[in-house]
Formats: sequence, structure tokens, C-alpha cells
Amino acid sequence: MKRIGYIITAFLLLISGMKAIASTYTGFKPLKKGDWSKYTIISEDGKRAALTYIYGGKEKINGKTINIVEFSGKYGNTAGIIQLWLDEKDQPVKTIMKTPDGQLICFAGSSTMGPQMQENPHTKTPEEFKPTKPKIRFGTYKTPTGKKVPVAIFKTKNGETWVSSNVPFGIVKQVENGKVTMFLEDFGTGRKTKIPLNEAKNCQPFNFQGFPGMVPQNIPTIPQY
Repeated sequence: MKRIGYIITAFLLLISGMKAIASTYTGFKPLKKGDWSKYTIISEDGKRAALTYIYGGKEKINGKTINIVEFSGKYGNTAGIIQLWLDEKDQPVKTIMKTPDGQLICFAGSSTMGPQMQENPHTKTPEEFKPTKPKIRFGTYKTPTGKKVPVAIFKTKNGETWVSSNVPFGIVKQVENGKVTMFLEDFGTGRKTKIPLNEAKNCQPFNFQGFPGMVPQNIPTIPQY
């Protein structure tokens, strides 16, 4: 009887622990200026690139509320800095790219020369990762730097996405067709964007409509996956 009691107690503790993990996921973390997350991106041929997101804060520009997110990436000896201005629906309204010589080149909306992620970064919880969704698995993820975070695991069309309420921008790991394509290296607070807001405001969007197929030279790009 004692053994049965131990088994029941252990089972109840397990269930209690799972509920505790589940209750820690409440959606994506509300962002504060300076929040950052660093990722490793893995291409189909196994090559890796480093990519860091920094939240530059919320600004009122031309009467519209804009969330500023900056990417800084490195692939081999190639580095790039790209800043996105996102509207309240997390859709890009302006893309600012910094060249190696310090010049800024801008586009209205998004640019195909920017970092080709599966989707734009999110400053709020997207519908597909709402904590009210059914069939969510829960667990724990440990970064290469030793930080442990509780995660919620959502099935996607070709794999799964791990997300956490503790991590800026939410994403922790992405798996496609059984292979890890992106994972969280580290995260924290207190970082500054490298493209000053005033310079980004003054940068006028470049228009390529008159030059089909033409691509500007010496623009830092982050590898497309």
C-alpha cells in the first residue's frame, strides 16, 4: 500500500509540475527598449549565421505608432545591420540598411535584401502562438550560455516552434522537417540600436521601380534561408 501511495504521490507531483510549467506561458513577453535576443540560423547545407534582434522602443512618427526592431547579423566575414519599423500589426512600413561605409539606404515596407526569416519579428503574441491554443506541449530550454527558460511548443506545417514568455521576441527554437533551423543563443536587456533614430527618420526610401532587376552595390546582407 505504501508503494502505491508513493506512485500516486509521484504522479500528482508530475502533474503539478506540468501545470506549473504550462502556467508560465502567457504569450510573448511585453518588450522594453533595449531588450535583445541572439540566435543561430542554420541553412539547409548546415552553414550557420549569427543574428541578434534589438528592440529600439516605440515611437510616434508622422502620427503613427512605430515599433523599432534592429537586426545585426554575421555570416563568415560578412556583417549587416538592418532596422525595421513595424506598425501596430507588426507589418514593416520602413526598412533601413546600413552599408559598411556607414551610409543608410531605405525602402518603404520590407526588402527582399534583408534577413529572410520565416516571418517578421513580433512585438506582441501572434495568433498562432496564443496560449489558449489546443495541444500545446511544454518543457524547458537551456541556452548555450546556461540560461533555462520554460517553453511552449507549437506544431507548425513542417515541424514545430518553441516559444517562451521569458524571451524577447518570443521565439526560442524552430524545427523544420526534423532539422533545427534556428535556436536561441542568449538574451538580455540594455542594448542600444546602432542606427540612430534621427538618421533613420531622415533617410528617404529608395525607389527601384525604374530599374527592374537592379540591386544597389555594397549593401550588407544577411544570408537568405
